[in-house]
Amino acid sequence: MRMFLSKVAQGGEELFLGDKKFNYINNFFCNSDGLFNSTGEITTTMKIVARKFGVNFAKPIWSFIRNCWFWLFHLNDIKEVGRIKAEIKYLSIETLMERFVWKEDIAGDWTPWVITIIRQSFRDDCDGAAALAKGWFKEHGVEAEIINLYSEKEGHAVCVTKNRETMVTNERVVDLNPTCWEKEVLEYFHGKYEVII
Repeated sequence: MRMFLSKVAQGGEELFLGDKKFNYINNFFCNSDGLFNSTGEITTTMKIVARKFGVNFAKPIWSFIRNCWFWLFHLNDIKEVGRIKAEIKYLSIETLMERFVWKEDIAGDWTPWVITIIRQSFRDDCDGAAALAKGWFKEHGVEAEIINLYSEKEGHAVCVTKNRETMVTNERVVDLNPTCWEKEVLEYFHGKYEVII
């Protein structure tokens, strides 16, 4: 079945296996039981639902708790952080993101506030980079959102402008073609990620 799905994925729009119908959408076969990627491996609907729940509900709550806990012990630094935040709005997005240094999250996946990232000397994981970029875009009147990319085993957060012309991933700023931005985002990572949430 795996090889059959792969061959159909290269050229077909629909596939019928017995009485089940699969639609080919954005490199995935969809049916009521779940998703099959173009190599025939199963990515269940439940995993996607769980990831959406995590991204849209659990992660924001955990992030709020982590940020509040962080600032409980760093309130004396708020004035200095405010001064730095005011200065960085005069930087280009490229220059700002050059300051960013990736480091692995400890104690669970969370998204820091911009002031938390500044207080941490611009060190965080991909969630921090995406939040920093989104904050910079907001300061400059550009709408942006944090997009989460997933593979079977891992995830990655990026910031993409709402006009779909720019993506920020960790310290890199990437131009996108708005007509096929999803494809370009996935290709940028050389097929490492399969799902955009």
